[in-house]
Amino acid sequence: MIQEFSFNASQYWKALRHRELILRLPLHRRFSNEDLLLDCKSRHFGWIQDEKIVSGLSLSLDMEQETIQIRQLWTIPAFRRKKIATFLLLGVLDIIEKAYKDYQIFLFARIEAKSLYEAANFKVIGDEFEHLGITHIRMERSLDKI
Repeated sequence: MIQEFSFNASQYWKALRHRELILRLPLHRRFSNEDLLLDCKSRHFGWIQDEKIVSGLSLSLDMEQETIQIRQLWTIPAFRRKKIATFLLLGVLDIIEKAYKDYQIFLFARIEAKSLYEAANFKVIGDEFEHLGITHIRMERSLDKI
């Protein structure tokens, strides 16, 4: 089940801890005040299973540019390869499509996650690039293509 939670809610802090453990600490990084400032302006979603947040993602909206960036998609290792990230991604796209139908949505995917986003109709834009020692690719789609 998908749940949206606000910045500073208890679910937000639980999800942030998972994000840090899964995405940041392996790169010897922690969340900074600047990261939290971005988070306070973002929307946060989680996949709830057995009353626990097992996967999550954040959305950064730019109303002037009419763009939405998907950020920080993660899943607890024990719940990977069960399509939970796919269900979460598609469910969130369905939720936001109603309010932001004409927006362009983009993300910077780790190369190993490229097929996940391609299955949700994201297209590769540009060349691969390195960020923090990890190969990424920019991907985009329009919300009206759901």
